[in-house]
Amino acid sequence: MKKIRNQLTVFFLVILTCFVCTQTRVDAYSKAKTKKILTIALPKSPDKNVKKAITKFNKDANVPYQIRLVTVSSAKIKVSSFDGLIVPGGKHVHPSFYHSKTICKKHIYDKKLDQFEIDLVKKFKKAKKPILGICRGAQLVNVVLGGTLKTDIGYSHYKWACRTTKTVSKTAMRKLFGTSFETLHSHHQAVKKLAKDLKVTMKDADGTIEGYQHKSLPIIGVQFHPEVMYTKKVSRKTEESGKKYLLYFFDLCSKS
Repeated sequence: MKKIRNQLTVFFLVILTCFVCTQTRVDAYSKAKTKKILTIALPKSPDKNVKKAITKFNKDANVPYQIRLVTVSSAKIKVSSFDGLIVPGGKHVHPSFYHSKTICKKHIYDKKLDQFEIDLVKKFKKAKKPILGICRGAQLVNVVLGGTLKTDIGYSHYKWACRTTKTVSKTAMRKLFGTSFETLHSHHQAVKKLAKDLKVTMKDADGTIEGYQHKSLPIIGVQFHPEVMYTKKVSRKTEESGKKYLLYFFDLCSKS
């Protein structure tokens, strides 16, 4: 009799375990089905950081969006088919695009890539679609809108390292991150003159502009790398901050 009871107990435990596992899969499937799909354009470039971040983002069951990242190799696209544009990090923006004659021989330029991304930014801006510029991308968007860059800021920000970024009061970034938070950097150039239609949202301790937003359009830019913060796992806090910033951009895209 005792043997039968033990067998029944094991049987019911197996049934219960199967039920819980099945229910978990059903719940995960249901969450995936209810996620809003956003189609985001990414210019074709050597950068792989954005793709890595989106791959991780799409595996997260606790985010409200599923991102369809489309790599584009021409500015001749139908912008209405996209919810937003991400301009990633990469090579330095050629000084001729912001009317500077200062050419640094140690820098790597690609004027063809610059022009391609400039044309994309102009098209998305004209359509009032959300744009996110990351590092070089933020510099390029600023240039497109009429700003200029510091051609070479030396090596103080070049090596991958965490730095404290301060948010500007009465901005979305202050609400999102508080007065300051740790960010991950690697860059040789920075914004010099900010385009007149942009406003500063974040700064480094040395005064470097770390983030901006457009005064009336859903255009944002950051000098640091939220996509790398999200995937590199420097710390739990930087990972969460990277995710928060990406989510902020996707929220803008969901309203476009």
